[in-house]
Amino acid sequence: MAESPRLKHRQCIGALSTEDALAIWSRVEPLLRRVTSRDHGRSSTDTIKKLIEEEKATLWAHKGLDLICITSIDIHPTGVKSCLVHACGGKGLEVCKDMSEILAEYAKTVGCDLLEIYGREGWLKTLNGFEKDITVMTRELI
Repeated sequence: MAESPRLKHRQCIGALSTEDALAIWSRVEPLLRRVTSRDHGRSSTDTIKKLIEEEKATLWAHKGLDLICITSIDIHPTGVKSCLVHACGGKGLEVCKDMSEILAEYAKTVGCDLLEIYGREGWLKTLNGFEKDITVMTRELI
């Protein structure tokens, strides 16, 4: 019996160790640069790399780097623990859906109450189980 494409995708997605993330950084950095170029200076590839080096963030990747995500764990002042997806970039709708499910499973295993994604509103149409929570309005003051 042939493997379903969804199962095949899920088996190719995973968190990378700090060492492995840094080993492929030259291939990941251009993908992240596209994402950070739209975030009004909130992050850069250098700041993301530093967070990974300090083990404060994790790089998740689909085999072949069709999709990458950066996550971190945040504990809010109320004690609510969230897994935050800071940056996500790549291609392939099915891979994106699978990545969100894998991140949700991971977040549960590390005791998170929420999986939060900072991203464009169009992701709401793609990802199951997410709802618009807050609106971030940005005004550059240059």
